[in-house]
Amino acid sequence: MAFLFVIITRFALGLMALLSFAPAIAAEFAGQTIIDQYKGEKPYPAPDANVGKALSVEYASGYLSGIIDSYEGEKWCNRHSIAPGELKAYVQDYIEKLPAKQRSRPVRQLIGQALKARYPCA
Repeated sequence: MAFLFVIITRFALGLMALLSFAPAIAAEFAGQTIIDQYKGEKPYPAPDANVGKALSVEYASGYLSGIIDSYEGEKWCNRHSIAPGELKAYVQDYIEKLPAKQRSRPVRQLIGQALKARYPCA
């Protein structure tokens, strides 16, 4: 029983340490910032560089997925068979092709604009 308690405690402490590196959930990111994180070019500070890069990529991927999902049926409509990862790849490419000034806008606005252009509801 004591062994299980030690394992659970270590897991919980490790998870809390990892989460302490993540920014606040309500944070707003510029388009360029989230794309840099998604590509692993802006890793989170972590004791190990690979862990920081992985945290950055996973957080950005989840952030993009959440915004894409929240806009489905509002700003874009899935009328096609869209392969997994296709939407994030399209959004990344769309944002990277924008002029630098536009990439500084909030990423949620850029995602809505990108998806509305390619997958309109009307």
